[in-house]
Amino acid sequence: MAKSTNQRYRTLVNALTIIDPEGLLLPGTREHNRITETILSWMDRMEPDEVLRMSEITRHIFKLNKQTWQ
Repeated sequence: MAKSTNQRYRTLVNALTIIDPEGLLLPGTREHNRITETILSWMDRMEPDEVLRMSEITRHIFKLNKQTWQ
C-alpha cells in the first residue's frame, strides 16, 4: 500500500510540475486546488503515464489561452 501511495504522490507532483513548471500556483489557492483536484480525478481513472500525458495537454491548453496563474 505504501508503494501505491508513493506512486500516487510522485504522479501528482510530476503532473503539477508539468502543468506549472514555473511554480506559480500556490498551495491553498483556488487555482492550485482546482488543478490538484483535476489531477486526482485523472489518477482515479488512468494509469500514471496517462495522467502525465493529460498534464502535457492541459499545459498546452493554458498556454494557448494565454492563461496566467496570478
